[in-house]
Amino acid sequence: MVKLIYWLSFLGILFAYIGYPMMLVLINKVRKPTSRLDDDRYIPSVSLIIPVHNEEHIIREKLHNIFQLDYPEEKLELIIVSDDSTDKTREIVN
Repeated sequence: MVKLIYWLSFLGILFAYIGYPMMLVLINKVRKPTSRLDDDRYIPSVSLIIPVHNEEHIIREKLHNIFQLDYPEEKLELIIVSDDSTDKTREIVN
């Protein structure tokens, strides 16, 4: 019984280090995964999160740069989080 447990344990370790990686390689060769990322027309949605605090001196330029991006507007989400700014940052963003 002890020999059986020993060999099962040995085979389990051998499978984990050699058998499983070989099995993944074989599966990958047989079945090619399909993904939307393989499609050249696929454009992912992107969220830009910009935390600001008293950034009135730079926020206008930052927003201008974001709006100049060559990215479809329907796929771009802009989130600006103001950490209780005491200057005109909120007004500029609005």
